[in-house]
Amino acid sequence: MTDQLLDDLRGIDPLPHGFEPPSLATIHERLDLSIRPLDAPLGKEPRPSRRRRPTSRATLAGAALAGAAVAAALALTNLGGGKLDVAAAALRATEPGPGVVHMKITSELTVGPGGHLTTSTREIWTAQSPRRIRSVQTTSGETREGALTTAPVRSLTWSSTAPEVIEESVPRGVLLKEDSPVRIIHDLIAQGEATVSGKTTYEGREAWQLRIHPQTAAPRFEGVQLPDPTLLVDASSFAPLELVEHFVTSENGKPELAEQRERYVEYAELPADAQHEALLELAPHPGATIERER
Repeated sequence: MTDQLLDDLRGIDPLPHGFEPPSLATIHERLDLSIRPLDAPLGKEPRPSRRRRPTSRATLAGAALAGAAVAAALALTNLGGGKLDVAAAALRATEPGPGVVHMKITSELTVGPGGHLTTSTREIWTAQSPRRIRSVQTTSGETREGALTTAPVRSLTWSSTAPEVIEESVPRGVLLKEDSPVRIIHDLIAQGEATVSGKTTYEGREAWQLRIHPQTAAPRFEGVQLPDPTLLVDASSFAPLELVEHFVTSENGKPELAEQRERYVEYAELPADAQHEALLELAPHPGATIERER
């Protein structure tokens, strides 16, 4: 589509200021497939009726506006590639909002050619202005819970290995903005270039697969450059489903290749009401006493 044609469409019925076209995924969902499925072969189309219907100016204006929206959407997505649109939608989906973001993550860390596997589960609630975060992590038979507030700075920690104690401290150098695992995803997309590998299925759900190309080249291991991070996002909400990264670590005194797989079992933003704000506080632990750091 030429620039002149886009200008003509805008001249017929200009888009309002700040208009943001829908994503291709949204446009696809609105298609009326009863007319002809997308995968149906192109054959002889039915002859149109000879009966003419009156055409109003409103109908022409609506068609022009729809055409301009589709044109703008195609321009956003690099003429149908879907790359920029999906990446931008994933960026918006991982931007902290005014509510309480809840995520449940299963992490799988594989180190070395033998495939030594370590699994852990984290559940996180986080909110901004001021920043508050609560996390519950289970690994190797131990459950640790922590709650942090930044106005004022205060940290509470509880462990199943010492259930009678809640440790209180005032940590230094605490970040005043979002610092949860999903922020890694957000920063990877914002700081690098994301390209769409295609659409796939993830645990029964449609998903987009993206490759993230960080600005800094990935390190090398045994002469081979490590692969770029791979991200799967939900095809409708664009919320993160899985992030796979590779890095070099040390195992038994020698460098080894490691693969970190983060599975976002749950990811949603809850309303900022009293019920959900309470989830940011340390859970009750009857019988436990607070021990302040000296």
